[in-house]
Amino acid sequence: GIIPDNAGGIKGNMIKFDVSTDVLELEPAETSSVKLTLTNQSPIIDFFTLVMEPVISPEADALDPAWVSFDKPTVNLRPIPAGKSPTDGESQQTIEMALKLPKDIPAGTYAGRIKVQARSGQGNSTTHIFNLVVAEVENYSLVLDPPDRESRRRAEIYRIKLANDGNAPRLYSLYAEDRDDSCRFELQPNEIMLEQGQ
Repeated sequence: GIIPDNAGGIKGNMIKFDVSTDVLELEPAETSSVKLTLTNQSPIIDFFTLVMEPVISPEADALDPAWVSFDKPTVNLRPIPAGKSPTDGESQQTIEMALKLPKDIPAGTYAGRIKVQARSGQGNSTTHIFNLVVAEVENYSLVLDPPDRESRRRAEIYRIKLANDGNAPRLYSLYAEDRDDSCRFELQPNEIMLEQGQ
């Protein structure tokens, strides 16, 4: 399941934090980005550092910070001038959080906490829960051994080598057919459960 943002922790009211999405769905080896906007609502110039922390929970696996990078991991923001709107690059900053997934990542939900740490302390710091959903990708390989054989015998034994190259456990049902319907096939077992990479 997805972890709701109310599990985030300390919430500051002096820094405004907006994120383009709380949940991102990707496939293995895919890359994407999320826009983050920080606005300094405090009366002081402050220096902010952004990091991704893994969240360990029963609902999701921990999001690995190595998959995440910020184009501006540190920003310096001025207060909003009286009677004016926030100005990008002055009191407000848009940051791109890029995600690059490994090709062998298992399917499932991963949770992380975006932590915005202010040099001035906790009153101007905040956290935000972010969820990554890795889609299930089916991929397998099948090899028949021997691949081609002619025989006059009444029965022959072949081996099937099946590998789950996808990113989730999968149950495979096996069957065989003959175009001319002149052969009878007996597969043992005719169903097999394989873990990822098995």
